[in-house]
Amino acid sequence: MIKQLCMNVTNGTKCSNQLVYYGKELLGKSLIESKKEKLLACSIHFSCSKWKNVKSTATATLWQTQKQRKAKREESHAVIMTKLGVDLRNALYKDKKLNADPKSNPDLAKVIKQAQAIKIPSDIIRSVIDNQIQKKEQAVELNAFTARGLNNTGMVVEVYTPKFNKTQNDVQNMIKRTGLKTGKSAADLFEHKGIIDVALPEEERSVIKSDPGKFDLDKYVDLAIESGADVEDVKLVSGIDLPFLQFECSPTVVDTVHSILEDAGLVVLSSEAIYLPNSTVPVENEFLELIAKSEQRMLADLPGFKGLYCNVEPKES
Repeated sequence: MIKQLCMNVTNGTKCSNQLVYYGKELLGKSLIESKKEKLLACSIHFSCSKWKNVKSTATATLWQTQKQRKAKREESHAVIMTKLGVDLRNALYKDKKLNADPKSNPDLAKVIKQAQAIKIPSDIIRSVIDNQIQKKEQAVELNAFTARGLNNTGMVVEVYTPKFNKTQNDVQNMIKRTGLKTGKSAADLFEHKGIIDVALPEEERSVIKSDPGKFDLDKYVDLAIESGADVEDVKLVSGIDLPFLQFECSPTVVDTVHSILEDAGLVVLSSEAIYLPNSTVPVENEFLELIAKSEQRMLADLPGFKGLYCNVEPKES
C-alpha cells in the first residue's frame, strides 16, 4: 500500500481519499510528525488538486462549446426572423398603401407561405406583421443613402425612415469598416430600375429547351406595348431552375406594369424597384465579407431597412 501510494505521488496520478487515508495509517504517527510526512501530504494534495483541475478544464471546454453552438443557433434564428420582417414590410406596403389581407395582396400571401414552409408558427407571423405595421406608421418615407469608396466602389441602402440625418449616421457607422463614405455620392454608379419577372408558359419552355433559336421574344415586347405597359426592355433570363422573362421599366410605374402584365394573362413572379450597377468593380473576398456583415447589422439594428445594393464582384484569383 505504501509503495502504491508513493508511486501515485511520484507520477502525479489521481489519488482516492480512501488510499490517502490508509496510507497515513500505515505510515504511523512518527512519520506524520516528521518532515517527510509533511512533504508526502503536500504531494498528495497537489496530485488530487491536479486531477480536479483537469476535470474542471474539461467541463469548462464542453460548456464553452455548447455555449458557442447555442449562440450560432440563436444568431441564425435572429437573421431568419429579421429577414422575415423586412420581406413582410415590403409586401405590406407594396403599392405604398397598407394591405394586410393576403387574399388581395399576393406578395404578402407569398411571404407568409414561405415563412410557413420553414415552420414559423402562424402566431409569430401575425405578431411580426403587427409589429411591421406599427413601425411603418412611424416611418413612411423611403430614402436611398449612397456611399462611395476607393476605385469607384459604391453602395445604395434603402431605408424607410422619418429621420434622414440620424439614419444616415447609423448607416455610416454600420459600413465604416468597408471604407465607404456616405458623404460621397454614388448616384452615377447605379441606375434605378423597375424589374418585373414573368414566368414562361410551359409550351415556350419546351421550345427553348428543344431549339432556343425558335423562341420569339418580340411577341412579348409587342404584348407589353399593346397592353399599354410602359416597358423599356424585355429579355429572356436563363434562371437557376427554369428560364423566365424579365421586363424593365421606370421605378415609378412598377406596380402599374405589374397589373397590366397580369391582366394580359402573364404570371408575374416578382416585381420591385432596384438599383442596378452601371459596371462592377472586382474586389477581394475580405471586402465582400465586410459588405455581408454590414447588411446583417442593418437587418438586425436598422428599423425600416429595405435593401442594400453594391457594385462589386469577386476578384478572379
